[in-house]
Amino acid sequence: MSVQYLVFLISVNVWSISGQSPQGLQCESIRISMCMSMPWNLTQMPNLMGQSSQQNAMLKIGEYEPLVYDNCSANTDFFLCSLFAPICTTNFQTNPIPPCREVCKQVRQDCEPLIISKYNKTWPADINCDDFPTYDNGVCVSPQAIQAESTEPSQEDKRERKTKSCNCKKKSKLHMRRYIQSNFAYVIRAKVEGTRLISNDFIMSLNIKAILKNRSTLRLRANETLILWAEGGRCQATCPTVRKKKEYIIACNKRIDSNGRLIFDKNECMLSRWKDEFSDTILIWETLLRLPEMARNQEFRKLRHVRKFSSPERLESDSG
Repeated sequence: MSVQYLVFLISVNVWSISGQSPQGLQCESIRISMCMSMPWNLTQMPNLMGQSSQQNAMLKIGEYEPLVYDNCSANTDFFLCSLFAPICTTNFQTNPIPPCREVCKQVRQDCEPLIISKYNKTWPADINCDDFPTYDNGVCVSPQAIQAESTEPSQEDKRERKTKSCNCKKKSKLHMRRYIQSNFAYVIRAKVEGTRLISNDFIMSLNIKAILKNRSTLRLRANETLILWAEGGRCQATCPTVRKKKEYIIACNKRIDSNGRLIFDKNECMLSRWKDEFSDTILIWETLLRLPEMARNQEFRKLRHVRKFSSPERLESDSG
């Protein structure tokens, strides 16, 4: 039996309803968001990187998320998930099945230059490609072996195609009154480096261009990557729908979910395409925020008819 055929059997077998093998192997449904789109739905702990629970694996794999959104290699997410959420096979073997050596070497070749140049780090010392088997000398997984048997597009691919042309019925704008009432924890100018749809989560990889405000405990730094998670798919998550390589102003309050992810909620945040005048606008609004309420209301009345102050939009619509 060829290893390629064996790997295909594995890919079919992991969709078994049973979570426990006759040998007592405990399989569990994948809960790591990045890995929920993989062609297997069961994993086992400890994983190949030594984490004993998916909660711990989630925290560790999160350190590598920027590489996925940088899209430095076509198989980055597959490789990481095969390490941190390895396939659990209920009727085949009890040990986690590693990625093939060729997969590791390809990802390293593609991503190592970026790791060095952009993040000023080296390839992780605990990931040695030579430790993984090849097709010839062991059992391993690769995207080609698993996916070659199926040409049917995944549900995620179908959703992606369906939502690419989505239109926002009501686009978000910067509203002065809402901005002041919300007193956002952080306001940044950011460029969208990449987006990804995993299950019902829409993920944005942002390169911070400028920090206009930060009274949160987030360590925000210019030219660093920030990952934001939003629920509801591409169209429902943000409005306007964000585009790669475009710059936006994002105002939010810090909200971290139980998985340690920074959440973007369009009902609690403000997002708009960047305009150069926004820097001065935010400075003025922050000055208003520091005024006592009575003085602030007086300024509102003065500014309602000053069109030049309403660079993001007309203030009349704010006060209505």
